[in-house]
Amino acid sequence: MISEIPFLRNEQRFSAKHAEWVARTLSFLEQVFGPNSRYFLSFAALTWGEQGSFIVGGMLPRRLLESQAAVERRHHQAFLRQLDASEAF
Repeated sequence: MISEIPFLRNEQRFSAKHAEWVARTLSFLEQVFGPNSRYFLSFAALTWGEQGSFIVGGMLPRRLLESQAAVERRHHQAFLRQLDASEAF
C-alpha cells in the first residue's frame, strides 16, 4: 500500500482509486493492529482535505470560479500532506 502513494499523488481526493486504497488500508491496519490501535485510529481520522476556516479570493460572481478553484487547491494540498502522514503510519 505504501508503494501506491506516489501514484495517488496524481489522483484527486476521493477518486475511485483513492477511496479503494483508503478502504484497503483501513482494513489492513484494523486486521494487523486492531480497531483501537493508534495506527488504525490515526489513519481513520484523516479527512483528506483542509479543515477549519480559510479565506480565498472574493465571492463576487466573476470570481466565484476562481474562488472554487482556490478552495480545491487548498484541499489538494491537504490531501498531499495527509498522504505523506499516511506513509509515516
